Amino acid sequence: MGDTEVTKQQVRKAGENIRNNIATLKDYEIISNWRSIHISIMTSMVNSINKKLKKHKLKALIVARRLNG
Repeated sequence: MGDTEVTKQQVRKAGENIRNNIATLKDYEIISNWRSIHISIMTSMVNSINKKLKKHKLKALIVARRLNG
């Protein structure tokens, strides 16, 4: 897919297809592309949350769901 931009609707549809076990290779590529674009934002958010939890001496269970494909 490269640098091709995808719409929010395409990302949602790809997610639905994956959830419903009818995903194509293109669906996985769309999700992978979205993740690549947003990884720094997601990492920053997780780090910020962890910092606040540590400040208040709270423990959290963080779960990540990985796609197979």
